[in-house]
Amino acid sequence: MSATVLTSPTDEKKYASETDASEKAVSAVLSQWQNSELKVISYVSRVVTPAEKSYCVTRKELLAVVCGLRQYRHFLLARRFELRTDHAALTFLLKSAKPVGQ
Repeated sequence: MSATVLTSPTDEKKYASETDASEKAVSAVLSQWQNSELKVISYVSRVVTPAEKSYCVTRKELLAVVCGLRQYRHFLLARRFELRTDHAALTFLLKSAKPVGQ
């Protein structure tokens, strides 16, 4: 997984992480609100493994979230941030007190 940095982050501003998945790859973008604009800090993507190719769509979208959060952990740890995904089924995580499995 390789990341590309575009804008320097500032310490006080709120972050947003956007994730997406396809049949072949997962990706994440880290952005930050600066001067009333959402500026891209970094983006990352990687090809899914042969085992991950068999995942259902929801698990692939969740894989993209996990990969993004791992990549940007040092920016997001102990901070409130916005997580954006285009997969509505992942909202079950907000309602689940104890997620199980993967």
